[in-house]
Amino acid sequence: GAAPTLDIMPSSHDLDDREALLMIAHQARFHKISDAFDHMQARMGQIIRSVDGQYDQVVIDCAPGLSQLVWGALRSADLVLIPYIPDRTAEDNVGWLAQRLKDIGGMDYYTVPNRVSGQDSRAQGIIAAVGGKYSPFGVQIPATQPLATALDYRDQPGTFASKFGTGAQYVNALTDTVLKVINQPIVVAAQ
Repeated sequence: GAAPTLDIMPSSHDLDDREALLMIAHQARFHKISDAFDHMQARMGQIIRSVDGQYDQVVIDCAPGLSQLVWGALRSADLVLIPYIPDRTAEDNVGWLAQRLKDIGGMDYYTVPNRVSGQDSRAQGIIAAVGGKYSPFGVQIPATQPLATALDYRDQPGTFASKFGTGAQYVNALTDTVLKVINQPIVVAAQ
């Protein structure tokens, strides 16, 4: 068969500025900020759904902040991963986002602890507490130097292994788990 293809559309920091301009334009049009938010979110969802059938999967790596465009992407998602750092605010932060996702409905979501120190029993307690309330993905991303520097700019392209070093095993584990979830057969409950 044909080799699989991958299209990548990078974002930039300009998106924040464009969103601010879009917000101003929408507020002038809709007069109520909540209507402007709803329209921006709906439009982002329409843009994402416009490629239905052209791709097997669309992966959107959202910025940590939850802008209106990110909410639009979340509203059109089938699967959301909620990464979190296992600190004292984790349970509240994950709970807030999980509740918002439940309110939106229509997608599965899982939690992924990130920057986990293997020696920190307090962090493991937080992970257990969060995982007990919100669906854990079954993968923990450790705090390792190779993962921390993986996004550093490099003049020359390299291999996956050269980019992630010993952290590659964790990136592979996350990828394998995502593929298992998205390749599960869809079960439709009769009503």
